[in-house]
Amino acid sequence: MIILAHDGSIYGDWVARYAIHFAAVEEDRKLLLLHVVDGKVGPEIVVSRFNALAGECDSYNVEFLPQHLPLGPSVYRTLRQAIPPDPDALLVCGTRVKPRRQKYLSGTISEKLLRMHQCPVLAIRVVQPGLLGNPHDLLLPLAGHLHGYCRV
Repeated sequence: MIILAHDGSIYGDWVARYAIHFAAVEEDRKLLLLHVVDGKVGPEIVVSRFNALAGECDSYNVEFLPQHLPLGPSVYRTLRQAIPPDPDALLVCGTRVKPRRQKYLSGTISEKLLRMHQCPVLAIRVVQPGLLGNPHDLLLPLAGHLHGYCRV
């Protein structure tokens, strides 16, 4: 199963394209979309975006499983509690552009998800959105425990 942490933004839609393509080649062909309702993106926009993603999933014969989660103590904790305990699942999330002189993932929700070790996590920053999940090359910077590399 592919799990997508989506914040409701257009950047989340770009990352979703990758998640849909990954789900299309998975054995179970499922995409679990987790969205924490934090009020940063209006509900009508979120519904519209997720309806479009549902249509894309249909075109790839991927089962679309959206979950709108009420905000708990934090977005990270809400996501962590909602992620199913499946070590074979892949969690896909986006990253935000940070101001200069800040580390790439430092202090982000993506960093916290990468550190949780509940399942493999792929944090994507879409640099060229025109490709929308259809890149010719996908560069994956790898960091962490050496034994984790065999999963890629």
